[in-house]
Amino acid sequence: MSERCESQTEIFMDAQTNNAPLNHVPCPHCGKHVDDRAVACPQCGEKIYVEHPADITPTRHSQIDFPGESNESLQPNAPEIKDDRR
Repeated sequence: MSERCESQTEIFMDAQTNNAPLNHVPCPHCGKHVDDRAVACPQCGEKIYVEHPADITPTRHSQIDFPGESNESLQPNAPEIKDDRR
């Protein structure tokens, strides 16, 4: 097996240590790894409850201001066009 395949396999699941693949959680009833968006386990039908999918906590980041720029400089500097049509 190539190094890349081995590392990808390690990332997705190590069955001996019961680590779930990314975005998967173990079923509380049968232990099968289930997509964290699933409503129920496809193996046994047990409902799946995930507080934060894949242990990810949503974070709100502040707006980034770039040095030397303001919101005004982001506005187009097009000339004003007068409509003389009647």
